[in-house]
Amino acid sequence: MADDLQIFGELVRVLKLNEDTKTESRELFAERIQLFHRIIRAGLHTIREDLASKP
Repeated sequence: MADDLQIFGELVRVLKLNEDTKTESRELFAERIQLFHRIIRAGLHTIREDLASKP
């Protein structure tokens, strides 16, 4: 799980969704949540496809 969090952190930095200092704006936080949702959705679709392809 630690590896997964590290990869998520890398994605956040690459997509420039990280914050050096906290602000009142919740825009970047919301975008990180959307990214997390995309990751979960992609994983769910992958697992479903893997299960469908098994006899």
